[in-house]
Amino acid sequence: MSHLHSSSRPPTHINTDLDNVSITSSVKSLTPKSKTTKKKSTHGATSTTNKATRSSSMFSEGSVGVASVAKHHGTRSGGHANSKPPLGGSSSHHYVGHDEASVKVKGEGGDGASKTSKKDKDATGSSDLKKSINQLQKEADQQLELEMETQMTLEHFLGQMISLKNAFAMLSDVVMHEVDAARSEARRRIDVSDNRVVQNQQTVDKVIHEFGSLSTRVSRIEEKQDTIIAELAALRSQGDQTATWLTTVSEQVSVVKEQVGETRQAQVKFDANTVKEVNELKRHWDNQSQTIVNRINECSAEVSKQRAELTVTGEQRMDDLELLEKALSTLQAQQVRLRSSVDEAVIPLQTESKSLRSKTDQLDAAISSIKMDAVETRHQMEGIDRDQRLRFDNVSRVMKVFSEAMQVATPPSVNNAFKDV
Repeated sequence: MSHLHSSSRPPTHINTDLDNVSITSSVKSLTPKSKTTKKKSTHGATSTTNKATRSSSMFSEGSVGVASVAKHHGTRSGGHANSKPPLGGSSSHHYVGHDEASVKVKGEGGDGASKTSKKDKDATGSSDLKKSINQLQKEADQQLELEMETQMTLEHFLGQMISLKNAFAMLSDVVMHEVDAARSEARRRIDVSDNRVVQNQQTVDKVIHEFGSLSTRVSRIEEKQDTIIAELAALRSQGDQTATWLTTVSEQVSVVKEQVGETRQAQVKFDANTVKEVNELKRHWDNQSQTIVNRINECSAEVSKQRAELTVTGEQRMDDLELLEKALSTLQAQQVRLRSSVDEAVIPLQTESKSLRSKTDQLDAAISSIKMDAVETRHQMEGIDRDQRLRFDNVSRVMKVFSEAMQVATPPSVNNAFKDV
């Protein structure tokens, strides 16, 4: 670069354009814009070198021509051809100047002072010309060296640019290979992710379908539960009505017990009176046999009448007891029907709960509410069963007390029904 800067300063006014051209071409060649600019810069450097070579050859031809002219004049004037050149120039230039001086001195020695002064002027002009030619030759040599160095630098830059181009091409190939590999890997991953998304979508659709079926089943079970709850409420109301009826029956039975006690007491009193009268009749048997017989007949008639009345009342009471037994049998049948309906409602619920329990492992979050509802329903059923058992126990106790009070055996069907309950 120092050579380039030194070459940018023209030594004379002759080589200014040439140096500017070489500098411009070298600067253009140093800025690689594209392939065309590289070719132009190389061509510019070559043309600059050719111009410098032509200028140096022209200067050498000029110097040779001047030397030949001087030699011709020297041979004609008989000058010294083997004189040494001065220190400031080349041998040819000095030889030419020496021959011209010798020719001018020897050929025109006797012409006078005017000729001597003219020769001196010619000698000084030729020496100035030689000096300028020598200076131009040196500058041409320096310019040639600079052009050669510039050409070598440009060739080195061209080689570096070619190597950089090859490196960039190789790097681009490697980068494109890596990009293709990354694209293939990304495409593979995208395909895998798409497949996974499709599978997940299918599983989600299956889960949604199963959830819909489960929701429909749950709605059906809820409807069944509502119907069962309504039936249980109806049965509870019927049980309440039965309890009220049993209370009224127990009240009526207590009234009947009171009436039977009164009749028993009356009969006991009557029996006591009869015994007294019989004793009096025995004491007065002999005296009043006919009257006693008549009285006995009257008493027997009255006793038969009372017995008939007692049998009628007993039959009425037995009819009442039969009606009560029929009512109890109807109550037992209702309880059996209630139990069968409850069993029929509970068995499908149990099967449905088992089937739901097998699927709740996959959908715990969605079926937890159903489990809670089933547990609540079970608790309600257990509470209802406990209430029914308590009621049946109360009814059995009432029937036992009633049978013990009436001295009537409890029907085996009722006992079995209560035992089953």
